[in-house]
Amino acid sequence: MEKGTFPGHVRNCIQYGSGVQSLLVYLHHGQLLPYERTVEVMRDLFGQTISQGTLSNILQRTALSLEPEVEEIRSVILSSPVVHMDETGMDVLPKRQWVHVYSTPDETFYALHSKRRCEAMNEIGFLPDYQGIAIHDEWQSYFTYTGCWHGLCNAHILRELTYLHEQENQPWAV
Repeated sequence: MEKGTFPGHVRNCIQYGSGVQSLLVYLHHGQLLPYERTVEVMRDLFGQTISQGTLSNILQRTALSLEPEVEEIRSVILSSPVVHMDETGMDVLPKRQWVHVYSTPDETFYALHSKRRCEAMNEIGFLPDYQGIAIHDEWQSYFTYTGCWHGLCNAHILRELTYLHEQENQPWAV
């Protein structure tokens, strides 16, 4: 009688392969399904019962495995001569959080933080080290960083001009 052996990385009696784990990450982060719905999709489409705790563990392991790539992206953006930056609010239960974004035409770095201002920017650690041209929306916190040059985002300037024309009846803004 022949008896097979499990691969070395299989340590539990129930384990999900990289394809299933990738699908779970995609459903949760790519399709923005909450935990309960992601688990429901797995059950309804594939007949696989998976707990929300298992899903959480898979998402955490995936995030940890991506840390070297995230640091590489951060490093590339930090050395870029021009970086576009913004921050946007996002509800992360139970309260408001801020997604800080630093990007070039080829790379984007995201950082989630509970704050929007300098405290967050310092903890994220991008702006204190950046020495190029920071393109942003004139949010005053950006101007506290004097190691870089500052430029204003054209999309925000166009919005301001549209406002001046449409709401303040300033014909020159056209």
